[in-house]
This record gives sequence, structure tokens and C-alpha cells, in this order.
Amino acid sequence: MSARRSLVQAASADGMFLARLPDDARQRLLAETDVIDARRGTVVFSADEPADRVGIVAAGIARTFLTVDEERRLSVRYVRTGQMIGSITTDRAHLSVQAVSDCAILEIAMSALQREILADGRVGLAVIAEVSSRLQDTYATLASNTLGSMRERVARHLLDLSTDDLDGEGPAAAVTQQGLADAVGTVREVVARVLRDLRTEGLVATAPGHIRILDPDRLAAIIGRDRAVVG
Repeated sequence: MSARRSLVQAASADGMFLARLPDDARQRLLAETDVIDARRGTVVFSADEPADRVGIVAAGIARTFLTVDEERRLSVRYVRTGQMIGSITTDRAHLSVQAVSDCAILEIAMSALQREILADGRVGLAVIAEVSSRLQDTYATLASNTLGSMRERVARHLLDLSTDDLDGEGPAAAVTQQGLADAVGTVREVVARVLRDLRTEGLVATAPGHIRILDPDRLAAIIGRDRAVVG
């Protein structure tokens, strides 16, 4: 099986956007896709780009984020295999997409998606289901930021604060334990206990002034697992 075919098969899992499409529409869309290989930390789609872009995560984990200012990024949604990224509504949201781990993205031509929506109402229904799924993810993000476990909130903020791998040692969050405690609304001692557990599991390493993220895939998985408990 070719690498591209394997990616398409993974992205077409039951319940995902591609699986909801009629066979002929899915094949036409896939005929107009490009495969993007994105290393972790890479911004795949940027809010600063002049045109909308849309794609399907075929491998890895990505996140949609809103840039608050030069130093802060707020994660809105974590996206896994089979889920869609990019803008699919008339009014474009000023959101960017970044690879949390090494990712493969099937980028769909926006013109092709719009054509299929107009040609077949079932494609439009699949898009509505996608929008509904994103709305539920947004609710879950709100819940985790306000009601989530401390472990989840620490993991989310570490990913939010992480910067690209600039020194060859992996991504890191330039934050102290006290700064992280302030961000998640608790005291330093509580954050220290959470970080101790994460160190024991091999997910992070702490150093003066920053926290090194050793396994972004598993750190992101904490958010998904705890989210199920919250919402």
C-alpha cells in the first residue's frame, strides 16, 4: 500500500468528515489534495495568509490557536487523525494551525470543497456535522479551562506556552513554576506536584526559567483524556 493511500485510509475512519461523504464526492475531493508533511512546532496554516485553507489531519496531532499577543497563544482545539483543520465558514476566523507532533495533512482545494457542497447536499450535511463537532470542542475547551483537572490545565498551558524547537533539544515553555501556577489559578506547590508526576512519566523536564516538553504527543493526550471526564 502506498504512503498516500495509507494516509487517506487513516483519515477516512468511521465518523470522520471524509467517511461521511458520498463515495464519488470523496474521490473527487481527494483527487485535488496535496500532502503536507509538518514537523512538530510548524505553523501549517496561518491566520495571516491571504486565503482560506482547509485540510484533514492524516497522522499526528495539531492544534488550532488564537494569537493573543506576541507572547501568548490560546489553544482553541486539538485535532487528531481524521479531523478537519482550517476555515470552512463564510466569515473567516482569525485562527492558525500548528503541528503539536510531526503531522501529515491532506490539504483540500477550497474551490473543490465549495464545488462539492453546491453539487451535493450530503456534502453540505457533512460540513454541518464538522461545524457542530468544532462547537462541541470549543465547549470542551471552555470546560477544561474553567472546570478541568489541574493535570489537564497544566498540560494545556505548557503546550500553549511552548515555543518551536530552536536549539535542537525539543520544544520548551519559557515559564517558571510560579508563572505556571498563576496561569492555571493555583499555588506553586500544587503545580510542583503535577510537574513531578509529569517528570516521572517522562513527559517533561524542568530547568531554571523553562520547562522542556519531552513528549508533546502524550502531553496532548492528557487533555483529551481528562476532557472526557469533564464534559
